[in-house]
Amino acid sequence: MVYTSQVDAAGQIRVAGLDAAKLRQAAAVVAAMVYSGVMSFILLKIIGAVIPLRASASDESVGLDVCIHGEEAYVQTGGSSIMHSA
Repeated sequence: MVYTSQVDAAGQIRVAGLDAAKLRQAAAVVAAMVYSGVMSFILLKIIGAVIPLRASASDESVGLDVCIHGEEAYVQTGGSSIMHSA
């Protein structure tokens, strides 16, 4: 759909198919998305300066369940029986 815009006698911008309330609402949605993205980035930078946001490579290779909780979530028994070929 192609939208065309006009300015009415009261100075309001009119877009065919959209009224001013819908345009304000769309602008508010975009503003909220930009605000939440920027604030998330800032907060993650602040938190990342205090504590690491990612586990180390050695912790990932051992398994985070072992490193963090001290227990193994899945017992490694040499793979699934489905994976073994006869």
